[in-house]
Amino acid sequence: DRTAKYLILASSLFSLLLVIYAFLKKKQIDPAIILSIFACLISFFFYYDISLFFGYGMLICSIAFGYWADSLEEQRLYPETLLKSKRLEVELLKKNIQPHFLLNSLISLIDVIEEEPQEAVPFIQALAKHAEIVHEISAKASIPIAKELALCEAYLTLMSYRKEIDYSLIPINIEPQSSIPPGIFLTVLENGISHNKAIGGKMEFSISFDKHEDKESYSIISSGAPRKHQHALKDGIGNKYIKARLEEFCESGNWSFHSGKNGLGWQTEIVF
Repeated sequence: DRTAKYLILASSLFSLLLVIYAFLKKKQIDPAIILSIFACLISFFFYYDISLFFGYGMLICSIAFGYWADSLEEQRLYPETLLKSKRLEVELLKKNIQPHFLLNSLISLIDVIEEEPQEAVPFIQALAKHAEIVHEISAKASIPIAKELALCEAYLTLMSYRKEIDYSLIPINIEPQSSIPPGIFLTVLENGISHNKAIGGKMEFSISFDKHEDKESYSIISSGAPRKHQHALKDGIGNKYIKARLEEFCESGNWSFHSGKNGLGWQTEIVF
């Protein structure tokens, strides 16, 4: 049957192209699948019935085995993933509701009440908003960017009172409903404040979004003068937290993270 023959040839060639594409993308490939496809192709020249049924039989068996192996791997990794998620949740709470953060905020509040009583209410509102959002997002693997930006705004308001520096946040081309891991922008802002000195009592943070083909990238720049002791940085708690969240959010290895000095101050690049 010529029609059936061409259909089998087309499907075999298409399957071979998929395998080549997976190889170029550095995906793991079961050798049995390659052997199966070649067995199907050989059927057009030698031993049609035997090689065709052998090829498709191997193909079905290898796919079934692959699903079974993936299922076992998921079952094996699930407790570890669950534990990791809980650990990240606790780490986020520790980083943001830890005693010294709250204590420093309350000490700053006392100064505000004594020097500028009219500013005490927005300070308390920002502190309450910050705590509310952290409590809401800590257990989630991803949140809308709008929620993350609200957390960043509350944090910068608090830090403006505490350090008496005018911190501001400028989103550029941000899609509010896009999802990101919770707390990563906040952690980048914390790093920016740690690594940069304000100029003229002001520090500006910009968060810009760009999409190219199948990649989404975020660039966070904190304007200011980099501190002199900031050279090659080792991973601190903040960077480790960001990388752990990205690993949880994306497929393994399907992300990149870089942070360091640039001409404008301190720049962080995150790519999904």
